[in-house]
Amino acid sequence: MNHQSDFTPRSRGGQARRLNAFTLVELLVVITIIGVLIALLLPAVQAAREAARRVQCANNLKQLSLALLNYEERVHCFPPGALNRNQIPFAPFSYPRTTWAIHLYPYMEQENAYALFNFQLPAGPGDAVWTNLPNLKVTSIPTPMWLCPSDGMGGKIFHDVLSGGLGDFARGNYAGFFGNLDYGSGWPPTPAPGHKPAVFGLNSVVRIADVVDGTSHTMAFGEMLTGLDLGNDARGCHWSDHTGFSKIYTKYPPNTPSPDVLHLGWCSSATNQPSMNLPCVSGATDGRTDTAAARSRHVGGVHVGLCDGSVHFVGDSIALNVWQALGSIAGGETIGAIP
Repeated sequence: MNHQSDFTPRSRGGQARRLNAFTLVELLVVITIIGVLIALLLPAVQAAREAARRVQCANNLKQLSLALLNYEERVHCFPPGALNRNQIPFAPFSYPRTTWAIHLYPYMEQENAYALFNFQLPAGPGDAVWTNLPNLKVTSIPTPMWLCPSDGMGGKIFHDVLSGGLGDFARGNYAGFFGNLDYGSGWPPTPAPGHKPAVFGLNSVVRIADVVDGTSHTMAFGEMLTGLDLGNDARGCHWSDHTGFSKIYTKYPPNTPSPDVLHLGWCSSATNQPSMNLPCVSGATDGRTDTAAARSRHVGGVHVGLCDGSVHFVGDSIALNVWQALGSIAGGETIGAIP
């Protein structure tokens, strides 16, 4: 006798009916269609995310530019780019070696960190006040508003191992413009021929009135990339007065393939990463040839913060003379609207 399973569906007429289901071919077709849709949507999703990151990056730079103006309103000048007691040209970096960055901490939601920093301490390693042990508790405090979310390659903190484990230092993606050539060209008291002063400089005291090219035509800050956690790459460490750490120049246009010339000992085969927009070579022993360019991970350019507090996106293809004009405070150039 042929017994029918109790679990076999039957129609009203008592006949077994067939279950509706996908065949293997149909299932593969559906999976393929879903894969194609994901492939089509993924670039759009990534583009939307980068657009959001780019907006946040510009907003951070806006806050930094406004902090600069707030500082100027209170102190009646911009903060010195870097302080160095030794006025002998091309002498070693000397105490206190503080940069513009620490002076803006109170205006960038870092009031507590600023209050802990002791400017009166004697020099620590490297003849810098910020390497004195009590101040290292401050240098290691992260500064999230100084980081562009589009970068994300380097860590928030630079762990120094080159100098025998000197300490930990917060990184940032924004640097001050120091001129149109290199570190040596701006040395006081007699800058090199062709040097165009910028908002920041060594032992500088620049007022709003000194920006005769106009605050809406003069850059104070530009984007830079943080170094990778490879080979002790300290780029983006705004505590240090070295080139490429807290300061950049307009010698080359944004995102140039020309390498950053870093202070002797800070570039190696591990830190030289041209494919990641982090090319570098070592400079002269005294640092006079050190220079670094504005860099970002945005497509086609970098954000810059102007002396009027505005932020603009400048393309990589900007003419070099226009780029350098934007970086000078009193070059006398006429450039019209920001490209």
